Amino acid sequence: MLKNLWGIIKHATMFTFQLALAKATLPPEDYVCAKKQLAREARKNITQNIFQLRSFNKGNIEARKQYWFGHAFFLINILKIPQVHDELGKIGIIYNINELNIGTLIKVIKSIIDKDDALDCLLNLLKTINLTSPQQLQQPQQEQEGLILRGDAFEFAKQQIDQGYVPVINNAANSNRDGVAKCARGTLEELFARCTGAGLLMPLNFRDIEAINLGLDENQPQTIHYQKRYLIWFLTILSKVLESAAYITSKDFIKDFCGCGSNSSDPIYFDMQNTAYEVRPEEGGFTEHCAFYDPRSFASAESVEAATAQDQQPPKFGEISIVSSAAPDRRRSQFLDRWATSNTTLQNQDTGSDVLHLMLENGIERQIEEAQRLAKEGKRPYIIFVLPGCGTFGNNLQTTTEIFLKIIKEKAPKLQDQRIPFKVIEFNSTNHRALVRAGIDIHLINKNGQLIPSTAPASPEANAPTGNPHSTTTNPLPTPAGSSQQQPAQQP
Repeated sequence: MLKNLWGIIKHATMFTFQLALAKATLPPEDYVCAKKQLAREARKNITQNIFQLRSFNKGNIEARKQYWFGHAFFLINILKIPQVHDELGKIGIIYNINELNIGTLIKVIKSIIDKDDALDCLLNLLKTINLTSPQQLQQPQQEQEGLILRGDAFEFAKQQIDQGYVPVINNAANSNRDGVAKCARGTLEELFARCTGAGLLMPLNFRDIEAINLGLDENQPQTIHYQKRYLIWFLTILSKVLESAAYITSKDFIKDFCGCGSNSSDPIYFDMQNTAYEVRPEEGGFTEHCAFYDPRSFASAESVEAATAQDQQPPKFGEISIVSSAAPDRRRSQFLDRWATSNTTLQNQDTGSDVLHLMLENGIERQIEEAQRLAKEGKRPYIIFVLPGCGTFGNNLQTTTEIFLKIIKEKAPKLQDQRIPFKVIEFNSTNHRALVRAGIDIHLINKNGQLIPSTAPASPEANAPTGNPHSTTTNPLPTPAGSSQQQPAQQP
């Protein structure tokens, strides 16, 4: 503990000194670049020590297990796809598709890590594979009245999947990194990372962020390098999780996560931030169309093996589209994030309402574009709007709710014309009341919570699906701490 406390003090002091020296000795344009690099290095070093000092409670450990063992389940079902089996076989990774168990999975993972062409193969396969399949429609449940609902975003999304819809939900992302789902409970972004295989899909969203922000041509080989580093890091941790029951709760796990453990560890979690990964506000973030599964039964390697043994064929996964869009992070403590990016919008996200409006509007527009794309494919999208930025990020609740709902009011006629249903859902009671008040004030809803006709979307019945959705269990996920979208109090 003392070592890590000293590490925090040492790196904070070094950063302050080096920054002052750079400002005193460098031309302004060189100082800007030096400040960015110093901020990234300080963020990595300080956060590594903070993570090793942090105590993780039972809920965080539960969520961590759901994430990693859920990804093991996800990867096993990817390996069951004949195309994946055949492509990996061509480069010498041989396994029996009907005898996939944890032992086989570990061997396959280690073979992929050791082969550069296997990493290329897996990246290409992740771009094209599809675990979802058409299913018969279950009996539709009665539609909840009103636009602004108080409830659990995960359960509401799952209900729509059970009725044959494809939810399109924003996950209130962090602009700089993929949250802390790999080690802790987190908020809405982490919650949906546990049920969509987001950890394996993440490198598909890597880009040359520095070049894009500066208006330069992207360096594709550099992006591929980051993708491979990430997969090696991710799969190495996954194999260790499956090999040893004690590893996932150990200090070695945190060291490997932070990239300060054994020789096989890699600080890619920090190195990729604002270089290969960033939720760019100008684009409204990015969209992942994912297979949806319920991770709540996964607490060990044995639970994954039991679920896999139930059916030698890939199970039927639901479909969901996750829009990773962010709200401004107003926390003064996050100045290193603002200094570490070359994105001018994110550099100034702690001031004014213009940035808030830009980030909310672009995120909402991205949700609508994804719903339109799904509708053109003959699917049944259902947009779930979630208020971002009013929990940990510290945005003003009244201002944010008004801007958020005014944008939805502006976009609603488009959704109505295209018969795409949508709801706003909020679990936090204070935030829900603020949304309802703002909705009434801007004439989006009446005092009974009903949509005012000029902005009312089509009912889901008018857009009835024809598929048969996959039904999942109902025991709740761990509550994502610090989120306005926390889960109900009862725990698994």
